[in-house]
Amino acid sequence: MLKKSTRRRVVFSLTTITLVIVIAEGGLRLAGVDRNPYNQFMLGITGERFAEFDEHRFWRYQYSPEEPLRMRAPGDLGVLVLSDSVGMLSGYPQAMFDALAREAPSRKVAGANASVTGYTSFQGVRYFERELAGLRPEVVVINYGWNDHWRAHNGIPDKEQRPPSSAATGLAASSRLLGLLSWGLISLRKGSYDASPGEAGRLRVELKDYEANLMKLVRGVRAYGGVPVLVTAPYLHAPEEVDWIPVHLQYNAVVRRVARREALPLLDMVEHLKHRAELFLGPPERKDFVHYNDAAGKMVAQRLAKVILAALGQRQLEGRQAAPPAPGAQPR
Repeated sequence: MLKKSTRRRVVFSLTTITLVIVIAEGGLRLAGVDRNPYNQFMLGITGERFAEFDEHRFWRYQYSPEEPLRMRAPGDLGVLVLSDSVGMLSGYPQAMFDALAREAPSRKVAGANASVTGYTSFQGVRYFERELAGLRPEVVVINYGWNDHWRAHNGIPDKEQRPPSSAATGLAASSRLLGLLSWGLISLRKGSYDASPGEAGRLRVELKDYEANLMKLVRGVRAYGGVPVLVTAPYLHAPEEVDWIPVHLQYNAVVRRVARREALPLLDMVEHLKHRAELFLGPPERKDFVHYNDAAGKMVAQRLAKVILAALGQRQLEGRQAAPPAPGAQPR
């Protein structure tokens, strides 16, 4: 049994601590301080917040791009695009969905562009396996490669990253003070979670892991009877940027090798685009060597639609219904 004086000291200490926390929380809110590191996980890549933290995929969009697949009716042709910022900025997924709808009018196209800026094939595998495979799209376009051979900012490849749990992120989001403390702690141990690009160290996805990731996606699509379609990553040839070209060529070579070995449909637009600067984003004096523009996106879309139609065949286009989502599949 505590003495009366001791109880008073304990109560006084707890009251003081509570008061300090309340004042600190209120002061941070009034000052507009919001240092929750999980809400800004992508800042190292984009310079602005456009995604939210995800403990499995590192970040995710704040909307559900897979919704058209989830809502499709029996008989609809489910087509999924898995890619990175190229699939967002070029516009080729939607143009390809439109082209398929024109070429195969007997079936409504339910197209989902699940491209996410900054994603590697590692993140694509997790996205597909955890949230998309249960929707059973009949066609899955797989188009990764650029981000895979970025240097990991903290020298830790994607497969070895250890993001905090959703419970920790939720706790940090509940308070400005806890968010600030989390930001400080994570700054000290940044090597444990950061997946943003850097200048040195290991690659985000090593070449052998890139091939393994492609195969995981291919097997996952084939497991329910879907058709995987591989796409290489075009680039603008830039002699002054020779440091990245040899590495990029190796990753594209892996895509071609997997397509040959697995007898997969493949769209390879590298040679068609690499010397055409007018098809890439940016002014003439400062071209983007990675992201091609809408004009190129339409070219890619038209050719990709033909590849898909050839892979599906007339029987599937006219007779077979789309595979429905697996029972109980409720992607987040």
